Amino acid sequence: MSKYRSIVAQLADQIRSGKLSPGSRLPAQRQLAAQLGVDLTTVTRAYTELKRMGLVEGRTGSGSFVRGAPAAVAAPATSAVKTLTVSSPAAVAAAAAVVAVARVPPPPKA
Repeated sequence: MSKYRSIVAQLADQIRSGKLSPGSRLPAQRQLAAQLGVDLTTVTRAYTELKRMGLVEGRTGSGSFVRGAPAAVAAPATSAVKTLTVSSPAAVAAAAAVVAVARVPPPPKA
């Protein structure tokens, strides 16, 4: 698994498990890069992916923060849940990307 995907997986797990709650500020990208001993672009790519997944939001001049999950994303309908069997870390990452894209909130009630 690439370094940025590993960072995405770790932060996504912490967000989904509640260890990082909505509104929590993530470390500055430069700070996290130095802490992990990786290039700044690696952390930037990870944060961009977390934003694309809808888990965090960036606020110009303030940093990156954990977003609150909409109810439709937090509890998908059971009819939309499929069981996946994967055999490699790359397959797990690919499956996670597909699941993240498939999470579309329902239209607002009239």
